[in-house]
Amino acid sequence: MTAEGEPDSRWSRTADVVLARPPARGETFREAAERVFREHPGCWLAAFAGEQANSCVAFTRDGGRTTARWTGAAPPDPVAVAASALYALPDGDRVVVTVAGLPCVLERPAG
Repeated sequence: MTAEGEPDSRWSRTADVVLARPPARGETFREAAERVFREHPGCWLAAFAGEQANSCVAFTRDGGRTTARWTGAAPPDPVAVAASALYALPDGDRVVVTVAGLPCVLERPAG
């Protein structure tokens, strides 16, 4: 995992999950994801902070889109933790992630 714009090419070219900057003015999430995939050739999942509090929007290189949100308390760095979980979760699942002793529930709607 790396952040969009990582200057070290060892990470920016190989990371399979990229925490993306918000879409630019007039740019959709999908267009922003395509930008991430062009700039990060090893990226499989581009993750963005969602429009709702404690949510994440993610796109896969093959065109998939998914969303997830934290129910109840969110962990520190909620988008990074959600992106890691989304990378491994099947559709429609939920997962409890414990971060610094705080159990947090991430739900991903089926679809």
